[in-house]
Amino acid sequence: MTKVSGVNFFIMDKKSSLSLADAFKSKGVKLGSVEESAERLSFCVEVQARPGSKRNSITLLADGVLKVALREKPVEGAANRGVVELFSERLGIAARQIALVSGEKSKQKRFQFVFLFTAHKSVAYYIEKFEAFLDE
Repeated sequence: MTKVSGVNFFIMDKKSSLSLADAFKSKGVKLGSVEESAERLSFCVEVQARPGSKRNSITLLADGVLKVALREKPVEGAANRGVVELFSERLGIAARQIALVSGEKSKQKRFQFVFLFTAHKSVAYYIEKFEAFLDE
């Protein structure tokens, strides 16, 4: 374990940090802009938003795009915030670790996730969260 800026980080080899990206890929999620280091993993995902739905859900389309249905209406960014909140809740990461990269006013969006590996949130923690990420 290494201390950086007052936070304890587990130093992980590349194989361990890749296992999280591999977990997403194994389910068929299309990842882009993958960047990794010992302390973090970040990547982008394509999202097809369906605002104004009866319930919140995340499903995977055949082309690797995440289809996100959410209750919020596409008014003043509420739907975008709803997508971020849903991802944050399901993946166990802070909303500030999820960024809308493109598609602010479109149903086709691109989000970047940043996973920080700490003493409490290891690769295993995130993989466990990801197992319940998609609605089957």
